[in-house]
Amino acid sequence: MTHVIYALFNAEDAARAAVQDIEQAHLGNDVCHLVLHRDRLNHADLRQSETDSRRGALLGLVFGALGGAVLGGVLGALRFFPIGIVSMAAFLAVLGAIFGTLGPLLYGTGMTDLHLNKLSRALKRGGILLTAEVEGMLAEAQVAQIFTKHGAIETTRA
Repeated sequence: MTHVIYALFNAEDAARAAVQDIEQAHLGNDVCHLVLHRDRLNHADLRQSETDSRRGALLGLVFGALGGAVLGGVLGALRFFPIGIVSMAAFLAVLGAIFGTLGPLLYGTGMTDLHLNKLSRALKRGGILLTAEVEGMLAEAQVAQIFTKHGAIETTRA
């Protein structure tokens, strides 16, 4: 499973030293992807996991399914279609979940993750933000330990 860790540093030297340690830990590019942000976020370098698409998809799924179920229940009760209330509610819940997920998923892809957005405000004050996308809990723990070792003033997991 993919995990994303954000670390905020006061000095670029400390962030670069953390990058070197991570590279020397032999996690590999297929296991760990690092991006260093200075002055502002590099939106072109953001990966899917660093966007708000997951949250958007989850909210769209829940609200789409609920809205579809309610609409299906009402249409079924009014005998708008020649099927029962439960069948109509289930059908529109599935349809609502599908369409409810697609819109927010696409919309969220263009938005920055909430944790990353919060930390990016420190970039304007001279902070250095390092993002790491890692595969597996062992790699996540190693990267978090390296960030702490090099003096990350704040570390957040998404």
